[in-house]
Amino acid sequence: MKLLKLLAALGVVSLLVITMTCRPKRDANKKLPDDVVRDFVTTVQAGDLQKARTYWSPESIPNIEGVFKMSFEDFCRKEFDCDEFVIAPAVKQKSVYWSVIYSSTCGGVSNSFRFYIKSINGAYHLVHG
Repeated sequence: MKLLKLLAALGVVSLLVITMTCRPKRDANKKLPDDVVRDFVTTVQAGDLQKARTYWSPESIPNIEGVFKMSFEDFCRKEFDCDEFVIAPAVKQKSVYWSVIYSSTCGGVSNSFRFYIKSINGAYHLVHG
């Protein structure tokens, strides 16, 4: 019985250690990865597409335009200009990336997009490719 209690306690401690090490830390701007996604989406909704660019790493924007075959501004309007959306908590990906899933419904059409976020010079930025 004591062994069972000990194993259960170790399991709880292990779960706590895993949970604590898999949570993102705030960046230099006191933001979490999902905060950056939320700020980006609300900036797009406000129509400030020039500011929306600042949330992305500079090399990501040409990648987006090439993959989606449209300008960055059109990409933003098409994918993220929905009033109702949900942003999931960040999940650790590989060694340096976090992923955050954005889901929305616009005009009855459901949409989701997986953002990848990386810390660059102490601040989280959205990255693509």
